[in-house]
Amino acid sequence: MRRSLWLGLGAALGSGATVWVRRRVDRLAQLNRGEVTRGVVTFFDHGARSATDRLRQSVDTGRRAARLRAYELRHELEARDATR
Repeated sequence: MRRSLWLGLGAALGSGATVWVRRRVDRLAQLNRGEVTRGVVTFFDHGARSATDRLRQSVDTGRRAARLRAYELRHELEARDATR
């Protein structure tokens, strides 16, 4: 039962992706040559920028978490030293 579910899900996702790519290619094919180049550049530029933004946010989140953990560890160490 599970295999047939996963097979059906994979087939549906594959079909959907194929239709999406086909429509995207058809739209690009209808444009003039200069517009195709501009469209492709815009598409990849947008992808690169969003990837860069996600990476930057991820690094910032990691830094904040590291600072918070360092603060917590210092606080625990000071509390332990105060009880001695």
